[in-house]
Parts: sequence; C-alpha cells; structure tokens
Amino acid sequence: CINASYLAMLMRSSFVRDYLNGAAIGATMQNLNQSILLKMSIDLPPLAEQHRIVAKVDELMALCDRVKNVREEREAARDRFTAASLARLSAPDRPAFRADAVFVIENLGRITARSDQVTAFRRTIIQLAVRGRLVSQHPRDEPASELLRRTLATDMRGKGVTKIGPSVKGIGDHPELNGWAVAPLGSLLAFHYGKGMSAKERLKEGPVPVFGSNGIVGFCENPLTEESAIVVGRKGSAGALNLCGGPSWTTDVAYYVECPSYFDIRFLFIQLQALDLGSLGKGVKPGLSRNDAYGLSLGVPPLEEQRRIVARVDDLMALCDRLEAHLVAAEEVRLRVLDAMLHAALETDTVGRDAAGINGRAA
Repeated sequence: CINASYLAMLMRSSFVRDYLNGAAIGATMQNLNQSILLKMSIDLPPLAEQHRIVAKVDELMALCDRVKNVREEREAARDRFTAASLARLSAPDRPAFRADAVFVIENLGRITARSDQVTAFRRTIIQLAVRGRLVSQHPRDEPASELLRRTLATDMRGKGVTKIGPSVKGIGDHPELNGWAVAPLGSLLAFHYGKGMSAKERLKEGPVPVFGSNGIVGFCENPLTEESAIVVGRKGSAGALNLCGGPSWTTDVAYYVECPSYFDIRFLFIQLQALDLGSLGKGVKPGLSRNDAYGLSLGVPPLEEQRRIVARVDDLMALCDRLEAHLVAAEEVRLRVLDAMLHAALETDTVGRDAAGINGRAA
C-alpha cells in the first residue's frame, strides 16, 4: 500500500527526476513510456511511516511558509526605508542633506539587504557626484568658466567638431554651484568615429587594446589614438562606456572621446555615466547618434574639485564593493544555518522514533 501524498512527494524528488531524465528516449523530443516507469525502483517504507513522513514534511513546509512571510514583511519595510533614504539624498536643495547623507553612509549595511539596493545606491552616488553634492568647494579653485575660456578653442580646434568656434557661447556659471560652468556636450567633447578592424586582423595579445561597443575585443600593434580615451558604444550596446588609460583602438561600432584639458578623465567618465546615454539608443539594434548626445548639457566643476569628487566616489564605491561581498557571505551563512536547522529537525525526529522502537522492543 502507498500513501497518495507520499507518492506525490516521491515523484517530485530529485532521485525520480534524475532517473526519468536519464531514461527518457527520443532525439528530437524526449519522452517516457509505461515500460520505463514500471522499471523504476523506489524505496517504500511501511504505510505508517509514510504517514509520519508526510506529516513531518507538512510541518516543515508550514514552518518555511512562516519564515518566508516574516522575511518578506521585513524586506518590504526595509525596501520602503531604503527607497525613502535614497530619495531624500536625491531631492534638490534639502537643508538637511548633509545629515541625511551621513546617516545613509553610516547605516548602509543596515538598510540594504540585496544587491539591487546597492546598485541603486551606486546610481545615487553618480548623480550626487555630478551635482556637486559629495565634496566641499574651495574658494581658491580656479572657476571652470575661466579654464574653459582659456583652453576650449585650442583643445578642440581641428578635431572634426563643427559645433564650436573660438568663442565659448553657451557656457555660463552653474546656477547652483560656485565655480562651475555648464555647456552643451557638443561644445565640450568630440565623439570620434572608430575604425573597422576585422576579427582576423586582431591579435590575442598585444600592446594596444581594441575596443568594441562593450569592451575589449582583441589587441593590435598600432593605436587609433595615443591619448587616454573613453569608448562609447554606438551600435548594439549603445551608450556603454569603457575607460582606457592609454593608447587604444576603437572599432567602427563605437565612438572614442579624448579627454580635453578642462576635464579629469575619470570625472568625465562619471559625467557620461550620469547622462545614461543608452536611453538615446534608437532602432531594433539600438544605435546612438552623436548629434543626440551633443545636445545634452554637462556641468564642469573646477579641475581640483573634479579630482576631489573622483576620490570621494572611489571611497563610496569601495564601500559598495565591501557591502556586496558582505551580502554574498551573509547569504551563504543563512543557507548553512537553514540547512543545519533542517538536519537538526530531521535528526531529532529520527532519534525519537528510534528510541520509541527500542523501548517498544524492550517492553
């Protein structure tokens, strides 16, 4: 005799699934027949023990449901609190911004429990960086507008940019921050087209990395640009960003941006991250038009402030890295604890039944 609930659990077990997967026939579409099923061997305990097994499984599943519900309620409350905390940081011109920022940073480990929450905090860091909210300003820093007026035309002349001339039209003081300037991206940067290089022409190793739209795809001997550059995906991975600190080659599915003297290249990378250039992609296989990007605005802080911002972003991103590693380790510990609890529950029940059997036989 067999208990129907026990049979249902048995058929869902990994042992049965492995057997059926291995015994299935057919090359195009695997299937089972009655003969295969009848040949399957199963362990069949006494009927009374089947009932006890089903009851124990039901008890443990109910416990799992309660644990799941408690955890979901706790995580929902944490999600609301985390979202509210990040929203307070993102709200412009809050008098209590500094206190809010200190609270979030000091309690980040308590208010985040999943990697997606850390990802949201990373995005907030980037947005705060380009709004000048991460570091203090120094009056001795040279205003960006002065640096731009002195260097812009010289840096960009002859580089294929038709949107600017020797003037600095469109540049003015940033409305919120002393010493900042703001201008159309096309007045500050040039998105240069890459140049095709077939897979056969690329090397497996070499002195110069070759970039596609989403990272390094090979190497070559001679660079397309000798300067440090930011590679911007043009086709496929539109808007994807890669930073190269030396000579490089960019293929024709991407643009490359050489860093002008009024930008620290790592701050410029942060600026482009904040623009979310991927949202400008168009078509079935999304493509990024540089003219669309040129119409966006960039804030330009004083050069020394850019470097302070980069250092602060590095510190906060390192904090996020440590938190993500902690979340992974904590999840592994949680799974081990749950596994140990399950084994303890099962062992307690087994020991109790064995003792009852011994006592029954002694009697």
